Amino acid sequence: MIDFESYNHSVFYVLARVILGILLFMQAYDKVFKIGLKGVVSAYELPANHPLNSNFLVWGGTIYTSFCELIGGFLLIFGLLTNYVLYLLALDMVIATLGFCLQSPLFDLKYIWNRVVLIGFLLIAPINWNVFSLDHLFGMR
Repeated sequence: MIDFESYNHSVFYVLARVILGILLFMQAYDKVFKIGLKGVVSAYELPANHPLNSNFLVWGGTIYTSFCELIGGFLLIFGLLTNYVLYLLALDMVIATLGFCLQSPLFDLKYIWNRVVLIGFLLIAPINWNVFSLDHLFGMR
């Protein structure tokens, strides 16, 4: 008889990892392929008199967050390079939070918080819970 209880941690880990991957991938897919990077930049441009108004910052942040979420989300779905992706996504969340705060200091955390919690859980959970992944299949840690 299979002891399903011994897999509960691993099932929860893969559930959190895949849900986070889908959320990020689908959001980034819209930003990159449907709205387009130029459309995203125009939606998040800062007022001309803002002290941090810089095309470099806005475009750099948009490119990094869009492609980090697109590629990182895809890799998380399959569990490939999980730890590296999680660190890049943690930086992605910092950049996204900064972008939202520059636009409106009292922005609604609903766009960030659930992703931050999932990233945090995946980072602090023991790596041996990540058994349903390509990382585990290839023996990568």
